[in-house]
Amino acid sequence: MNKTDKIVAMYDKYVMNTYKRVPLCLERAKGPIVWDAEENRYLDFFPGWAVSGIGHCHPIVSKAVAQQAKKLMHVSNNYYSALQALLAKTIIDNSFPGKVFFANSGPRRTRRR
Repeated sequence: MNKTDKIVAMYDKYVMNTYKRVPLCLERAKGPIVWDAEENRYLDFFPGWAVSGIGHCHPIVSKAVAQQAKKLMHVSNNYYSALQALLAKTIIDNSFPGKVFFANSGPRRTRRR
């Protein structure tokens, strides 16, 4: 079983099946190029979505983000990611049996008074 197959199996066990995924486990990127878990290289034409709510500038978070940003900035839910699979497993292992649903809620709108 290759690395991608192992990650897909973790998704099947721990992540809710709410997206149609391309069978690629992306691990790193630079500019428009992405590499998968088997070191295949692709030109990324996917527009992607990204929303982050991690707070502001905590030194540990900033260092972790900087280290990850040097490898890969964002993986859409249409692909597999080893780190997301491991996060899903950690959440389930430390909470309740089931599966995790990763999503964002879109822009927050406030009403003018």
